[in-house]
Amino acid sequence: MDIKTIDDSQAQKTFEVTVSALKIEEYFKQGAENLSKKFSIKGFRNGNAPFNIVAREVGEKEAYKEVISLALNSLLPDFFANQKLYTLGEPEIEVLKIAPSNPFIFKIIVSIYPEFTIPSLNNIEIKSKKVFVSDKEVDKSIEYLKKARKAENIDDKFAQSLGNFKNLEELKKSMRSGIEKDKEQIEKNQNRIKVLKSISKKVKAEIAPILIKRESQVILNQHKNQVIKSGTKWEEYLEKIKKTEDELAKEQKDLAKMKIINSLILAKLAKEHSIKVEIQEVNQQIEFILSKNNITLDKLGKDLNIEQFKSNIFQQILNEKIFTQVLDKYIVSS
Repeated sequence: MDIKTIDDSQAQKTFEVTVSALKIEEYFKQGAENLSKKFSIKGFRNGNAPFNIVAREVGEKEAYKEVISLALNSLLPDFFANQKLYTLGEPEIEVLKIAPSNPFIFKIIVSIYPEFTIPSLNNIEIKSKKVFVSDKEVDKSIEYLKKARKAENIDDKFAQSLGNFKNLEELKKSMRSGIEKDKEQIEKNQNRIKVLKSISKKVKAEIAPILIKRESQVILNQHKNQVIKSGTKWEEYLEKIKKTEDELAKEQKDLAKMKIINSLILAKLAKEHSIKVEIQEVNQQIEFILSKNNITLDKLGKDLNIEQFKSNIFQQILNEKIFTQVLDKYIVSS
């Protein structure tokens, strides 16, 4: 495996990797065997069809995809061991040349974990505002419930139909408390973002362009899903705001960079303060979520990636610990 450095910046490195024709031939043979076992190739015993026949029967795209996957899964561990890189996120790979009896050439771009220090937090002070719930907000929420229940009047009888409430006043008190808790949580989240923003402004860390590009796309996809869920077609939305999808993605770059830096700050704080999450904490939270929503893990698995779900829960618990143990003390009442 011949490795040539194309770009060697502080945050991102690009390499061109060449693998000998003899070595890549192993993956062509293995790929052909795998696919000819998976698909029945007329005239050949199971797993014995040569690559050119397999490619003709299943399609070149599918055949080459199998070979490339086998090659990269085998070669990349050696590549990273050889380079001894402390990388961040998934690499970006572009196949430059692949053909039977020829060297396999690919380009790989890796983002390097940035070296940075957490600045002094002593001068950070975020003032938290006291939340207020108006009678109008309570009345509006009760009116929404009335419409949802198709009730005729808002009175004691209506309140009693909604749960363990003696009268309308008890319902209003409960509604006010719920709205207040929601507002307090929103205020808390916003203040936590402000704390991170105060820290990130002082952090000097160069972030790899491929990471920013990838995170920008994640933010764009989330925005796209919200638009579609609201009942608007994405194409119509773009036409309305007079922007292309690429333009929107570019606009997200600053936000994407900030989110990446925030994640790095939280990870570094967790390491510096020895904050950890045990597997039983993740399992307990998952059980709570499943119980609350009256759903099983198997059913949940049909709708989303379970491992990603567990990873998200792990990160949520870790972030909560970092804030409660380290950062929340910089949020003070106004």
